[in-house]
Amino acid sequence: MRNVRSVKTLADGTAVLSTRAATALVVTSGISAASIAFFARSLTDAGLSAAAVVLFRFAATVLITGRSIALSGPKRAASTWAFVAGSALGLGWVCYVMAIETLQVATVAAIYMTYPAFALVATWAIAGAAPATRGVLGAVLVLAGALIAVGPTGAGVSSWTILLAFAAPLSFGFVVAVLSDRVHALQPIETIAATSLGAFLGLVPIVATQPLDAVIPADGRTWVLAISVGLLTSLIPMVCFVVGAPVVGSARAGAAASLELPMVFVIAWTILGEPPTLAQVAGGTVILLAVMVSPARRSPDDDQQLETRRRRRPRLRPARLQAPPGRRDGRQASLRPGRSGPQSGALLGTTSSRRHRRGRSVRAGRSV
Repeated sequence: MRNVRSVKTLADGTAVLSTRAATALVVTSGISAASIAFFARSLTDAGLSAAAVVLFRFAATVLITGRSIALSGPKRAASTWAFVAGSALGLGWVCYVMAIETLQVATVAAIYMTYPAFALVATWAIAGAAPATRGVLGAVLVLAGALIAVGPTGAGVSSWTILLAFAAPLSFGFVVAVLSDRVHALQPIETIAATSLGAFLGLVPIVATQPLDAVIPADGRTWVLAISVGLLTSLIPMVCFVVGAPVVGSARAGAAASLELPMVFVIAWTILGEPPTLAQVAGGTVILLAVMVSPARRSPDDDQQLETRRRRRPRLRPARLQAPPGRRDGRQASLRPGRSGPQSGALLGTTSSRRHRRGRSVRAGRSV
C-alpha cells in the first residue's frame, strides 16, 4: 500500500507541508470555527453585546501570541497587512453576531459561506492574479449552495439585515486573500499575533462606548463561555488556517473552509434546536462539491521559495574513471558496454595504450 506522507522533506532538511495535509488543516479550521454559532447565540442571550463577544473571541489569542509580533526588516510590511486584515475580520464578525441575533443560525451561516467568491476578487485586486477557471467554478458553486441553503427562510427579512449578514463574508474574503498572498515573510505564529491584535484593537473603541453589563459577563457560566469562545473559535482555527492556506492557495482555502456550513447545520440542529431543511442540506452538498473542484495551487512566493531550496540541494556528479596504469598520454578510456576482445582487456588495464594497438596491427600485417 502506498504511504502518503503529510510532510515532505527536501534534501536540505526543510520540511514542506503536502497539499493534502494543508487542505485537512483548512478544513479543521472551518469546522472549529463553526462553533461560533453556538457561543454567539449563548453569549448574546446572556446579555453580552456582539462587539463584546467578538472581543472575547480574540482576547485569548492576543494574550498568548502578543509577544510574537514582528515589526523589523522585511516583516514590517507583512505584519501591517495582517494587522489591517485583522481589523476587517473583527468588524465582520461583529456583523455576523448581530445577524445571528435576528436571523436563524443556518441562514446567517449560509450567507457567510459566500466568502470564497469575495476571496477570489480580493486576490485578483491585491496580488493581480486572475482566478483560474476551476477557482471561479468553485466560487460560483459555493455561492449557489449558500443561496440554495437560504431558500425561503430569507423571505420577509429586511434588506438591511441581509446586507449586514453579507459584511462577514466580504471581510473574511479579504482576509483569505491577504493570508494567502501577502504574509509569507511571517511565521505562522507571527501572522496569528498581528491578525488577532488588529481585530482586538479595532473593537476596543466600540466596546468602550457600551455599558458594563453588556461587556462583562454576569456569572460563572458566562465567563466559561467567554473564555472558551477565544480558544475554540479563534486560536485553534487561526493556527490551522495560517499554516494551511499559503500551501493550497486562496481558491481551495476558501472553499475547503466552507465545510463550516454543514457543521453549523449540525450545531443548529443538535444544540440550538433548529433542524435543517431540505434546501439547507442541498446547499451543503453543493458546497462540498465546490471543495472538490477548486484547484490546489501554491502562491507565487511559495513557488519561488521552494525553487530556491531545490537549487541549493547538492547535486551528485558521476565519478570519473581513473586512467589505467601504463597510460602515458593521460587520456581516459571511454566505456563501451557489450564489447569483447582485445579492447575489453584494454579497458581493464591489460593492454590499454594506442601505441600497443598500433604495434600489434603492424606485426599482424607483416605476418600476412
